Amino acid sequence: MAVSRILILTHSNAVTLQGYFLARLVNEWKTQGIEVLIRQDLSSWTPADVCFVHVDLSVVPSRYIEFAQRYPSTINLHITDIRKRSYSRNRVMRGDGYEGPIIVKTSANSAGEPERRGKSQLPLHRIWKKFNRELTRRAPPSIPFQQPSITSKQDYRIFPERGMLPVGGSTATTLSSSVFGPSDSGTVMYCANGTFWETGRSAVVKHPLIRSLRMENGALP
Repeated sequence: MAVSRILILTHSNAVTLQGYFLARLVNEWKTQGIEVLIRQDLSSWTPADVCFVHVDLSVVPSRYIEFAQRYPSTINLHITDIRKRSYSRNRVMRGDGYEGPIIVKTSANSAGEPERRGKSQLPLHRIWKKFNRELTRRAPPSIPFQQPSITSKQDYRIFPERGMLPVGGSTATTLSSSVFGPSDSGTVMYCANGTFWETGRSAVVKHPLIRSLRMENGALP
């Protein structure tokens, strides 16, 4: 099938494609003479050969799926739930016998940041969240892990062994505790952040408590 027009269906939390790998694909399509449309409005239908669902949320609302089904070909139609607890095979479960290193993230994708876009916060609220985040970061394992402390990937916590995992770290429905298995070069640790045709991006850290990330492109170690 010859493709002359591709419609990219997005959510209002992603006004542009800047920062997404999809933007590179769009540039390539355009060089091939393919028309690319970006739509957020579901009230009217625009003809296209392909509908590319690009709703940056952990769970895609059903109305977007129903809209995309009207097109002859659709990409990402069946990828509707990317919460880590829905697909991860590396989750640490109660009674599984695993005692090694564990990384604690939000179950929501990308620390739930896409869901928070566009929501304004009062200055006092931001100050409290920063205080709470640092308090939780330094808390001993006997203190319950507080989900509000995770507002970015920099807040993910890594524990050398299961016995150091805070109370509720493996059972809270908003969190995902997983086996931590980075590639270790001897000086820094690498965690794959995305792959595409044998190349990708890695998160690079020198300390198991992630305070900042340096992203590197290229072949994964």
